[in-house]
Amino acid sequence: MRDKIPVPMRQLVQGRALGCCERCLEWAPDAHHHHRRVRGMGGSKAANRHDPSNLVQLCPVCHKWVHDYPAEAVATGFMVPRNSLLSPFDVPVVDLTGAARLLDDEGSFEVVEHA
Repeated sequence: MRDKIPVPMRQLVQGRALGCCERCLEWAPDAHHHHRRVRGMGGSKAANRHDPSNLVQLCPVCHKWVHDYPAEAVATGFMVPRNSLLSPFDVPVVDLTGAARLLDDEGSFEVVEHA
C-alpha cells in the first residue's frame, strides 16, 4: 500500500505553489506532489518524509523530468540524496527562472539567490 501524503501537508504545499508547478511556474491543475528525498533515496521511512520542505508541487512534465534527469534534479534541489548531510529543509530548489528558494515546513519559502 502506498504511503499517502497527509491532507494538511498537501494543502500547505498547494498553498505555497498557488496552483502552479514549482519548477516551470506554469499553471498546473493536474499537478503531482513529489518527495524531494524519494523512496529510492532513503525517504520512504524518514520521519520527515511528508514535511512541506521535502515536498514540491510539479506539473506532470516537470515531474517526469525530475525522474528522467536525476543528476540535474539533485543540482537544482528537486531531489536530495540520502547520503547528503543536508536535509531538504537546507537545500534550495531552483526554478526555471534561476530563482532559488528554501522551503520551510509551514508551507512558505525564502528566496535565497537569483542566478
